[in-house]
Amino acid sequence: MKLKILLVGSIGENVQDLVDKLSKLQKSKAGPFDACFCVGSCSKSITDYSMPLPVYLQDCTRITIAESSDTAEPMGIQKLNSNLFSLQGGPNKYVANIWTIPVGGTDIVVASVPPFARIELDETKELKRKISHESFVGCDLLLTSESPQGIDKLLPPDLGCQGSFDIADIALRARPRYHIAPHTLFSQSHPFVHLAASSSSFTPKHNGRFISLAPVVSVKTAKEKGKSGKFIHAIGITPLQQMAAAELDEKPDNLQNSPYTDESYGIHGGQKAATEANIGLSEAQARRLMAENSQQDYRWKQKRKEVTSNQEVDEAKTTLFVHGLHKDVSGQLQADRALLLQAFQMYGVERIRRPPSKGSYAFLDFNSHEEARKCLEMTKGETTVAGIHLTLNWANASGTPQQQTKKRRLTEADAINSPTLYFRLPKDALESDIAMFSESLRKLAENTLESALGDPDISAENEPALQVKLRSTDDTTKLFGFLDFASHAAASMTLASLTESTDGGELKKKNEQDLSISELPNSVYLHWAPEKKHESSFIMETASGIKFERQHFPADSRTDCWFCLASDSCEKHLITSVHNQCYLAMPKGPAHKEGHILIVPVTHTSRGALSDADISSEVDILKEKLREHASKTWGLDLFVFERAMQTKGGYHTHIQCVPIPLGLGVKLQATMINMGKRCGFNLREINSDLSIGALVGDGYFYAEVPGAGGNFQRFLYNADEGPTVPLQFGREILAAVLDEPNLAHWKACVLSEEDETKFSMKFRESFSKFEP
Repeated sequence: MKLKILLVGSIGENVQDLVDKLSKLQKSKAGPFDACFCVGSCSKSITDYSMPLPVYLQDCTRITIAESSDTAEPMGIQKLNSNLFSLQGGPNKYVANIWTIPVGGTDIVVASVPPFARIELDETKELKRKISHESFVGCDLLLTSESPQGIDKLLPPDLGCQGSFDIADIALRARPRYHIAPHTLFSQSHPFVHLAASSSSFTPKHNGRFISLAPVVSVKTAKEKGKSGKFIHAIGITPLQQMAAAELDEKPDNLQNSPYTDESYGIHGGQKAATEANIGLSEAQARRLMAENSQQDYRWKQKRKEVTSNQEVDEAKTTLFVHGLHKDVSGQLQADRALLLQAFQMYGVERIRRPPSKGSYAFLDFNSHEEARKCLEMTKGETTVAGIHLTLNWANASGTPQQQTKKRRLTEADAINSPTLYFRLPKDALESDIAMFSESLRKLAENTLESALGDPDISAENEPALQVKLRSTDDTTKLFGFLDFASHAAASMTLASLTESTDGGELKKKNEQDLSISELPNSVYLHWAPEKKHESSFIMETASGIKFERQHFPADSRTDCWFCLASDSCEKHLITSVHNQCYLAMPKGPAHKEGHILIVPVTHTSRGALSDADISSEVDILKEKLREHASKTWGLDLFVFERAMQTKGGYHTHIQCVPIPLGLGVKLQATMINMGKRCGFNLREINSDLSIGALVGDGYFYAEVPGAGGNFQRFLYNADEGPTVPLQFGREILAAVLDEPNLAHWKACVLSEEDETKFSMKFRESFSKFEP
């Protein structure tokens, strides 16, 4: 039985426009339709409207659902009025789940995920349990607030649909016929195949599609926008459980590969290219690396023995051990023997054996030792299957992997960011000579850099870039230590000069005239050391895993209030407009030169904008106007935050409003929450319709994080619950998300007074059209 379903994007405040459109479609030749499913936020007033057909809402964060609300079947779906239903999971709940919903005389399987859901949190636990069950086939609809990461490979390049890795992970497991999410533009992908899950015993036959829907607008605006502004889409769908085998076997000509692979999760344009750590990793790979690093800070990489024809191996062995299957985020390599068999068939493999637990490894059985040896030789002990790097070695006689415990030294490629070399003295060195040898080696390193520079007026004494510091172990009897250089380049130059290899080795005593080298014994070795770890409290980490050090600047000498208009310290050329209770001003050291604006009360107050009823209403109006200005002037979202806590020189309430690129809200929220946890406090999302002033304490940090369709999520931390918030916390969030370390402190972004005046005047002119 084929159902006629309507899909709708973010409704926002345009509820009447939606009702008019639904009523018109119900009476059209295409109608009547069986049900409507909406993604994205909607006004809380939607419950006052009568819908012409059953309407199911995925995002109800702005709607207050009373405990006494009717519960529809199945359990967990809330009935808001006669034809309006919430999929949020119940009153005051925002959980992901999957339901079998009665529609049009049959059942349809629908999965719904609340905004900003994360795969490892409690809010997705129930959904994850159901879609990971070995008997789970897939669902008809998946409704989310965000697009899945990787789907942009199947969509037009100008759509700007980077997406969330968590949503991609859910989509990978849920295997929906149609995945629906809100966006600023309408788009739909070609059909694509679904991958087998590691928890399932079968390969899915049905295909998937992704559809992004624009926000609901009036009929006139919709005509002006054309197809790109399409907010409603009709589909005819036979429920998955009722599809005939012949229909499942049909494969359209434009069928695409699954977008939920490491290859599709690749880093997008606009990132810093090059050689920075983790910059080329997909989010899936970076998460796996972070998970490994959390279990063990550092471990020596295992050395794969050089595979040669002369290697002594028992000629009775016909089995190879392949490792790395766990790196495939889709679980395809662990679940599908045929994929491995196809990849290694060219080498003569006859059978693939896996452990019952579908672990990280498998065994390749060959007919003869010679075939296995040739496979190992031709691959040189490593290969790539389905985009995943795998390693190979001989299995031992019992069919288990051959142990390889010998540690290897880091190469320059391994230590691309390290400015540190490891040295080892000969075993026969006397304990009384260790300190002297270590210091001689340090001096030799500095002399090498000075010689390479070739300028007699510049030495390590007056040039920090040439200085080398000796870092010994706590036990001075140890025959090894570390040399810390000013940069990786300086360490590399020294290593190449002293060992004739950028990867290191034995010290070559070529210049015996150098007193430092003549003092050293034979058999001294130099190699790369891993990058020295900093104190975690001073390290910020970007969304891509790039780390930078928190900056510190001298305290400002001014003692009077910077923001009081009567103060001598108030720099009035930064003011852009003055209103009844507040004024707008560009800050010193703006994070966005043209659009970073402060909302500041005219009267000195330190209560915070959320606690001060005299200014709160005007502050809300100004924030909304600034949000509209950022969107229409630059096509940007707005990140709003306020740190309302006493500082050393006193505090004058001010709210920071910073334009940021569209679609960064998800990363910004995740980064903000993680950084808060590292500092010892938890930011909580506010969903209550109570006055927010009733929720705040004596000091707080508050943020409004942009979401889809011009909406935003509110987060709050009360300082009376625990530790204080770092002074530059809001800017550090921006620095991490935008990969711009200098943004972390305003003093690193200070402009000349001439530029400050220029940008202030430019903002004043552009904002004049939006003045309340």
